[in-house]
Amino acid sequence: APPAAGAPRPVVGGAPPNGGLGTPESDIVTSVKLSPTASLALLGHSRGGDGMAGDGVPRVVSVVYRVGDMAKVDTRREVGDDVNIARFHPTPGEGIVYGTKQGRICKITPPQCFEI
Repeated sequence: APPAAGAPRPVVGGAPPNGGLGTPESDIVTSVKLSPTASLALLGHSRGGDGMAGDGVPRVVSVVYRVGDMAKVDTRREVGDDVNIARFHPTPGEGIVYGTKQGRICKITPPQCFEI
């Protein structure tokens, strides 16, 4: 049965270990999306404002957490991008795509691993 009106809702999952979703470089989460396999959560980040600050400093554009334990598995930084929305590519393993306040659409692919 659904919870009674005004009753607390059950919590599924949990917050990241640090208790928050922001980072020192970017404290505004603009989007939250699950991966195609639902094993990862992608948070698109913005630095706020009008997105026009051109200080040349790399800023967080996305953070990926593992859903099971909310461990951070990847953080991506870019210079000059202020994210409006970020999404996983629909094919698992193909990376993410994000749109910026500056009018660009960008794709970030997963880091490549090489055997030595």
